[in-house]
Amino acid sequence: SMFGSNLKRSVRVANKIREMKIVLQNIKALEAYPEYKTKEGRGLRSFIKNIVPAIKYHNQQLEYRTVKCNPDEEKAPKLKIKFEGDLVGDLDCKECLEENDILEIVLEADKTKGASVPLLV
Repeated sequence: SMFGSNLKRSVRVANKIREMKIVLQNIKALEAYPEYKTKEGRGLRSFIKNIVPAIKYHNQQLEYRTVKCNPDEEKAPKLKIKFEGDLVGDLDCKECLEENDILEIVLEADKTKGASVPLLV
């Protein structure tokens, strides 16, 4: 039945999210500015779809939001990272064509408490 296959897919997705144990120590919020029209926005779009659910699952305290942007807006695609102590980093995602590139940068930023990303104070 169709319901059975949807349920199986949901269980598969839930299991994948549980297995992707991404625990953040120093990042308190993520704000994504995806851009839906161009190839450059692809990495951030797939990061939001495939990785953000796991990040939210394993970091209940993390604030997350997606801000819809127009392609002509300068700010997209980017990921704003807020650290403990009100430091804010801006990650330009135009060059990151893969979701895992963005994940690596986020994990590195968390480990270095923001030293590895351009900070906006």
